[in-house]
Amino acid sequence: MNNFDDATHMFRKSILITKKISGGDHPVVARKMSHMSSLLALQTLYREAIAGYVTAINIFEQSLGHHSAETLTAKGELGMIMLSAGNEEEGLGMIEEAVAVLRFCGGYDDSATMLKLRKYLLEHSKTNNNSSSSSGSSVVVSNSKRFVYSCVCLLDDDNFS
Repeated sequence: MNNFDDATHMFRKSILITKKISGGDHPVVARKMSHMSSLLALQTLYREAIAGYVTAINIFEQSLGHHSAETLTAKGELGMIMLSAGNEEEGLGMIEEAVAVLRFCGGYDDSATMLKLRKYLLEHSKTNNNSSSSSGSSVVVSNSKRFVYSCVCLLDDDNFS
């Protein structure tokens, strides 16, 4: 066993114990599942990581609501993992949903996650360069590129400086 395997095994045990103590729909269970899913993503076990985040998000939404910081954080992180797994459309959709709720609510109290999301979006925008069309200076920009740009602009707002 390596360190990742040991850590994943400990997370699984911890989740089982927490489910027995607090119930399967408790936010602490979801929090531990999202942490374990992040660990799985680091190992490029994206399918398992995505499944864990989806379960965690469902628990967060049921127990804390759709607009809670925990729910938005998990949705943003799931979106980033989906992008890493090559699922750009769904990943950007998840991030777009989290940013839309953020914008609707007028604020967000987890600046570290938002800074991480902003950094990822900036990196994503650099790797998906605009492609110039043959008709002079006009630039063809994909929907995802426009979305990334709008997210970066939103995250550049005074709330996140």
